[in-house]
Amino acid sequence: MFNFFSKSKNRSLQIDAVLLFDNRYLVTSGERPIRSGDLVDIELPDGIENPSPGTQVRFQIQKDTLSKTVPVQAIAIKMEIISENPKSLYLNINNGVKILDLMKDNAYLIDVRGGDEYASGHIPGALLLPVAQIDQIADIVTDKTGVIMLYCGSGSRSAAAASQLRKMGYRIVTQLDGLISYRGKLIR
Repeated sequence: MFNFFSKSKNRSLQIDAVLLFDNRYLVTSGERPIRSGDLVDIELPDGIENPSPGTQVRFQIQKDTLSKTVPVQAIAIKMEIISENPKSLYLNINNGVKILDLMKDNAYLIDVRGGDEYASGHIPGALLLPVAQIDQIADIVTDKTGVIMLYCGSGSRSAAAASQLRKMGYRIVTQLDGLISYRGKLIR
């Protein structure tokens, strides 16, 4: 393990995160070097089980257990459930795509723009489901604990779709900012 804090007297840090699956968490608030939007694999204290996916938790993390890997590996000293209700998640589109690349099955990138917009250029691996048809998501995502990341042109349609999906019971819905901010190659 790499110690980011060899000169620091404080031996722990606090992060808030949402469980995605297994022991992989998306950080929603953190202390340096862990930032909002980072993925962290967290080993829980003995006798503590992972909450259900989508649950927001607060951790005290042992600083000297942080790895330099991606995603970061860490050992928790303490875990507190903040909310078992799904939280609204928002990420930069470039970070969201990087996170999806690290995910295993049950993670989806959904383009909620119209068909013509999708055909004019979309992120590799994105599935088309226009916001007007978002109620058909079960045709794509059958598990309501699947990780869903939504994007559109500027962010307004993905916000509407994210709200609707949370009302439909999907637990891990992330709104990405608009395609106008994306720096990768598009498929046309």
